[in-house]
Amino acid sequence: MKSEASGKKVFEGVNGACLLDDVTLSQILSTGKRIQLDLGDTLPADANNSSYVLISGGIRLLKTLKNGEQFTTALLDEKGQIFGSRIIVQEPSDLEVARATETTIIVQFDKTTISKLCESNSAFRDKLLRWELIHFALNKLKDLPQWQGVTATQIQKLLADGNLVQLSAGQSLEVTIPHVQSGVLLCSGNCEMSGKGDYSALQEGTAEKVLDSEADTISLRAKSTSTIFIGQFSNIKNILDDGPQREPSLQAIQFQPESSNLETKHEEKSTGKETPTEISSSPINWVRKKFHQYPMIVQMSAMDCGVACLAMVIAYFGSSVSMNRLRELAKVTNQGTDLKSLSDAAETVGFLARGVKANYEGLLQLNLPLICHWGSNHYVVLYEIDAAEVTIADPADDLLTLPRSKFLERYSGFALELTPTVQLASNKKEMPALGRYTALLKTHKKSLIDIALASVIIQILMLATPLFTQVIVDKVLIHQSLSMLNVLLLGMILLSLFQTVVSALRSYFMAFTGMKLDQALFVQFYKHVLSLPLAFFEERTQGDIMTRFAENRKIRELMSGSTLATLIDVLMAFAYLAIIFFYNFSFGIFTLIYIGFFAVIAFAVAPTLRTIRRRCFHKDVAANSFLLESVRGIEKIKSAASENRTRWAWELRFVDALNANFKGTLVARSTQLLCELVHIAGNVVLLWFGAHLVIQETISIGQLMAMNLMVARISEPILHVVDVWDELQDVTVSLERLNDVLDQTPEEVDSQSKLVLPSLEGKIRFDQVTFRYQGNTSKNALQNVSFTIEPGQMIGIAGRSGCGKSTLLKLVQGLYPPTDGRVFMDDHDLSHISLSSLRTKVGVVAQHEYLFRGSIREAISYYDPEATAQQVIEAAKMAGIHDFISTLPRGYDYELTEGGSNLSGGQRQRLAIARAIVHNPKILIFDEATSFLDSESEKAIQSSLAKLRGNRTMIVVAHRLSTIREADTIFVMDRGQIIETGSHAALLKQKGLYYYLCQQQTIE
Repeated sequence: MKSEASGKKVFEGVNGACLLDDVTLSQILSTGKRIQLDLGDTLPADANNSSYVLISGGIRLLKTLKNGEQFTTALLDEKGQIFGSRIIVQEPSDLEVARATETTIIVQFDKTTISKLCESNSAFRDKLLRWELIHFALNKLKDLPQWQGVTATQIQKLLADGNLVQLSAGQSLEVTIPHVQSGVLLCSGNCEMSGKGDYSALQEGTAEKVLDSEADTISLRAKSTSTIFIGQFSNIKNILDDGPQREPSLQAIQFQPESSNLETKHEEKSTGKETPTEISSSPINWVRKKFHQYPMIVQMSAMDCGVACLAMVIAYFGSSVSMNRLRELAKVTNQGTDLKSLSDAAETVGFLARGVKANYEGLLQLNLPLICHWGSNHYVVLYEIDAAEVTIADPADDLLTLPRSKFLERYSGFALELTPTVQLASNKKEMPALGRYTALLKTHKKSLIDIALASVIIQILMLATPLFTQVIVDKVLIHQSLSMLNVLLLGMILLSLFQTVVSALRSYFMAFTGMKLDQALFVQFYKHVLSLPLAFFEERTQGDIMTRFAENRKIRELMSGSTLATLIDVLMAFAYLAIIFFYNFSFGIFTLIYIGFFAVIAFAVAPTLRTIRRRCFHKDVAANSFLLESVRGIEKIKSAASENRTRWAWELRFVDALNANFKGTLVARSTQLLCELVHIAGNVVLLWFGAHLVIQETISIGQLMAMNLMVARISEPILHVVDVWDELQDVTVSLERLNDVLDQTPEEVDSQSKLVLPSLEGKIRFDQVTFRYQGNTSKNALQNVSFTIEPGQMIGIAGRSGCGKSTLLKLVQGLYPPTDGRVFMDDHDLSHISLSSLRTKVGVVAQHEYLFRGSIREAISYYDPEATAQQVIEAAKMAGIHDFISTLPRGYDYELTEGGSNLSGGQRQRLAIARAIVHNPKILIFDEATSFLDSESEKAIQSSLAKLRGNRTMIVVAHRLSTIREADTIFVMDRGQIIETGSHAALLKQKGLYYYLCQQQTIE
């Protein structure tokens, strides 16, 4: 027999790994290998003679069963817990994966250290033995079919509340039975049991009831190494009977594969630590499910689908977090976001997040709502699911009910399960900031007051019409007074003329205020956009940025006088209503009911119309974008003879847009017809009721006509209020989209405090610079880069594509700040230098240069608008393009089209070189600048540029290594590091990566 482990204490969940004492821990720390893991990082199963000890953070041990299910075998979160290869139990280690649940530090050590501790400390040995036996038995049982539906926690609690023994092959043991109705469970191996008779073979995973007496012994005899559990038979039977029924989904649901690095950070742990309390389902969620009324949030751009889904789940549980904050937490880039980043964001705002891989049956067992990965690059929220259909919210579309087959066509098999905690309710609702916009209204206060005054006057004048009508009917017609009729008619004409003049003035003030607000909003927004760092533009698409400019117009429409005029009209409508109630209270009640029908219809239909409009917008954008793209790429379409295919692709998008617009037209027309029906029916009812009052002599005929006119005056502004309310919903979204830009920190926050370089010598120094791009999964683009470039040196940079060459040049220009380390210019820290003063002294030619619309002279003098004609010509000669320009109509005044599309690639590149050197920069950067040139043009430019090397620092990046063979020093980069440094000849002698690259290009 190897040993026995028993104990009455219930095993604490999936924790319980053995803790090392401080002395042993100190010894391991001094001799072991320290390893740091980030959230989601994995450590492969230890197949050799090593073990690990946890220093800080948390570790989840995961095992994949034969059926593909992955489950947690242990959660470790206390300093000193050990894991890895077994020390006492002499069985092959299980193929487990250790995954970090947060930033974690562990130490790898040789297990002989622990073996020595076991020899000197029997208490520690017993505890370690118990941990290893329970862990080993758990893994063996979970691989048996009858135990796969039972959770790891259930198995561990069972094993902890009994005895575990391990026998070697051929060994026997008599064991005292501690319980009435005891049972024996063979966890692994081949073993026989005898009570009071012959031996009988035990079956793996099956419990055998052995005795009915209170205490007795049994004999065990192992034919191979066996692990046996002895405990209460009823406990074993109950778990086997109930486990699979309680959690059938465990066989269908798996954790996200390791490659995704998706991991749950917050888990319920039985270590006495406080864990978040889950929020129970609220009655409002029952109502939502009953009537299919779920939160629906439309994505602002294609990259926002993930955070829009997360916002919907947050809203489902009654909380609110702005899209801007979620976008920041999820690290959204121009490629969107991944499930791991969504998981991190969800846990930050108050969810327990679990990434799952589940088939349709598995989804039926999960907590709703879920965020499902949709297609290849999209997310949707799963609100309802049954055997036949699902209800999802597509942030690019709407709430949809799909049959099972349609859902499975797009569902990728991965989802994010979110369980709310009390932390979620603590999120404060963030309202869009209006301060920066309301401040603009103060500058137009006089115009707004004029609009308000004009609106009041117009409404008062409009009140005269029903009053005049009443007087004419009740006084003039009865007394047949022509003189009074003429006076009243003249008064009505004069008032109408005055009303027309006031209305014209109000329209002028509204147009003037709108124009001024447009100017202020767009100029402020464009100024801020230009001040933002390059990272902002690289993380967003051009279309997304452009659409945000258009959002300013929606703000203007709400802030302009039209909204103010509508509100005043509504206030005056209440005055009309008060007069009606003064005339007759009953007629006033009927009027309220009549107006209420309009309001109910308008407010009920407004969300549907808004959703349809948004859908139409996305469909129209898709069709128009494809149309624009096809026009731009017409040459390629022609060369590939794909006109029909392109037209069919566009027609598909165009028909989708037409269908969406048609649906919107039907809804709008149906609403209009319903309003007309209410209008006609309301007028008939009011006329009938008013006539009834006239017959009863409660009111006069003139009062009836006046009240009918007032009802018409009331309904019009009420309908306008509905329109304003609808606009306000859109403006709320617009504010969020605009604030997403305006809340971004400019590249230079306090330029006044930065050092302005009067001149630049050209010395560049990198000190342990590390840089990584935004995004949760990105790796370091540069890693601990250090070098010094002296003024006047020519530096060549070589390396494979993606090794970090262009990134390094961006840091030289200050386009990105380093993640770690420092960059110096003339011994000044770049973070303390005014970037604009630096960039005016640096010339850059990139591989893909953009030329703005204008003359060639304007294109060359872009860096220096004050450059003389002679300077422009000299720069063109240095770039080898002067002769070509001379052949063009109008020479240097020749007009370039957008992007310089009326020039060849090589001509555009030479023009870009002339533009970079026209202002005589102290640092000249070439990033694959000659890649589009033929060999003859390249040699001509190299010959010309050699004249500039006297006092100019030059950095040249090139795949064509002949370009940099004359450089003073060549940096060879690989995977973000400089691995070789030297001259062309010296690097060839080293026969490293540079030598290999030269061999590929046959350069000697």
